[in-house]
Amino acid sequence: MISEFSTYKTKIKYKEFTNSSGVKFENTVAITFYDGYKKEIYYQEFGFASTEEIYNKIKNSENINIDDCYIENFSLEEFRTNNQIAENEVVKLANFSAINSVFESQFITNFSNAEFISENISFKNALFIKGKLEFKNALLASQKNDFSYCFFNDGNVSFDNATFGETETIFNNSLFKTGNKKFQFCNFNKGKVRFENVNFGDGDVSFVSSNFSEGNVSFKISTFGNGKVDFHYSKFGTGIIDFERINFGDGLVDFRMVEFGEGRCNFNKTIFGSGDVDFEGSELRNGKISFKKTVFGSGKINFVNVVYEKTDLIFDGTIFNSDLSIFSGSVFQNLSFKSCHLDNYFDLRVKKCSNLILSDAIVRDIIDLKPYKQSVNIQNITFSGLRLLGSIYIDWEKNDVNQIIKNQQNATLEEKAEQFLILKENFSKIGQYDSEDKAYIEFKRFEEKVIFHNLATKSIINKIWGFPAYYFRMLVFDHAGLYATNPVRVLFSMVISYIVFSLIFVIMQLLNLGKFTVDDSNFSFIKKIGESLYFSAITYLTIGYGDISPIGINRFFAALEGFVGVFLMAYFTVAFVRKILR
Repeated sequence: MISEFSTYKTKIKYKEFTNSSGVKFENTVAITFYDGYKKEIYYQEFGFASTEEIYNKIKNSENINIDDCYIENFSLEEFRTNNQIAENEVVKLANFSAINSVFESQFITNFSNAEFISENISFKNALFIKGKLEFKNALLASQKNDFSYCFFNDGNVSFDNATFGETETIFNNSLFKTGNKKFQFCNFNKGKVRFENVNFGDGDVSFVSSNFSEGNVSFKISTFGNGKVDFHYSKFGTGIIDFERINFGDGLVDFRMVEFGEGRCNFNKTIFGSGDVDFEGSELRNGKISFKKTVFGSGKINFVNVVYEKTDLIFDGTIFNSDLSIFSGSVFQNLSFKSCHLDNYFDLRVKKCSNLILSDAIVRDIIDLKPYKQSVNIQNITFSGLRLLGSIYIDWEKNDVNQIIKNQQNATLEEKAEQFLILKENFSKIGQYDSEDKAYIEFKRFEEKVIFHNLATKSIINKIWGFPAYYFRMLVFDHAGLYATNPVRVLFSMVISYIVFSLIFVIMQLLNLGKFTVDDSNFSFIKKIGESLYFSAITYLTIGYGDISPIGINRFFAALEGFVGVFLMAYFTVAFVRKILR
């Protein structure tokens, strides 16, 4: 059947016509279609099914087979008027079939408040070449309803409050021209709902408050024009929801307050235009919503207050061109932006999330994780492989960053070290220097563990050497001064080491293993302690007045103390200056 033409011409031929089902009609209608240059592009003959003939069949409850027919100005509203039936009273149509038929109307082809008495009905390949189409409040076939390959030349189509069958509803490969497509408050029962490869044309498309029940729903490879796409308050069941490879055009895409049930929802490889994308307050009780390799346009992306508590929301490989993406106040199980380009502001101050995955993503603007008016409960964040050209606003204490990274079950030591390094550089960039120091300490600790682990796996000799080397570095660089980030810690280490050496000198004197160049034969125990403290102080601080010097094994400890003193004083200077300069 033809789906593109500029004008057409109809001509009645007074000859009998038999359709594909064997039904005979007295006259034939020849329809010629022309392109914009008035060149003939298609010609076909149809049976002429007059409205009077169809109305009589309805009145007599006869089967209505108008396959391969031309029908002009069909209207159940006219039928009710002619037969003095109340305006909204149900009209029953028995075993209705209109395959390959052509409908033309000066105003509206009207099936409103119809009840189709059959298990299956079909409008497959039907052409609605002129006039609006209405199925408002219609009760369609109990099982299968086929509107595939239909052409709606006037895109103003309404199925508001219609009820479809329990097996399958098909609109595959249909084409709607410019106009408003309304499927508001529809009940699709338990059957499959298929709008695959449909071109909805320009104009608004509304599925507001529609009930898709338990069946699978597919809009795969469909195209929406420049109009609003509205699924506001719709309900889905346990079936698979497929919006894969859709082109949504430049209008608003509205999934606010939608209940996605417990199925799996697929938006993979979908293209959103410049309009806003709004999922605010939507809910999926258990399942997964996937936006893998999707492209978002410049409109705002809104996932505020969504409830996906046992649901994974996946954006892996997605390109975001939006200026603003908001996920605040929402609940997720897993939220993944793996390998994404995050070029603009992202508000990820979620209410609750088990896993936030940012690995291998490229960040060029701001990712906001810092609690403001409400807490941000994220149990695990993965930053491994992140290319941070922008900034991450996160609070070391309130977001519990240390435990978030340490508790990662599947991350290697190298990956954890890398993530702390990324955060260290991030905190430095945004001026949170205390948090920078904490991240740097954790980075160095995991880096030391990596070095120790790599040595331990090479050979027994390396393993034997690795133990003392590792613990020595931890003692000197970590415990003594937290990698030069804490001058007070270094000062405390200086005091402790000075006291330790002083006690060593006292013990050496009491055991007669070491002495000083002073006559201490008449010294009391207290004076020996004082002498040891004095000698330890001038040695530690490298003063060396020359009034006292070590003898015996004290010479070894004096040399060692001098080295420790010089090292820790330099360590203190570095840590102190680092703090002051920042």
